[in-house]
Amino acid sequence: MYDDDNRLIEVKNASGTTIASFNYDHLGRRISKTTSSGTIYYQYDGDSNRVLYETDANNNIVAEYTWDAYGYPVTMTKGGVTYYYHKNGHGDVTALTDENGNVVAQYQYDAWGNIISKTGTMASANPYRYAGYYYDEETGLYYLMSRYYN
Repeated sequence: MYDDDNRLIEVKNASGTTIASFNYDHLGRRISKTTSSGTIYYQYDGDSNRVLYETDANNNIVAEYTWDAYGYPVTMTKGGVTYYYHKNGHGDVTALTDENGNVVAQYQYDAWGNIISKTGTMASANPYRYAGYYYDEETGLYYLMSRYYN
């Protein structure tokens, strides 16, 4: 379901059950995602499209991110552990390593960004994937700020 500004606000499965719902700010950036796991709120770096951190319904920080000058993710901190992004020349996240250099996630994509394989303990927990875009595990959609792709 889309709102009057053509922003995706709800995704349902084939039986009509809501999988996820979304809210946006005045700049059109997604500021929350609600799923069966709860609600996550996105906090941005000023007017940019870079998420600095995510909070839960109790305002606890559940993830923090740092970015390079080109808008690609550099680190993600979850559960007190910092993870490092590794990407190819296209900007696709191909791996995630922990503070000790252990590979905790690996990804392979086809030419259109479909995930061919993902492995590792943090593979599903990491949202930034193909071309550095945010991937919603619940819906199977990439969030590109102004649109969603499957």
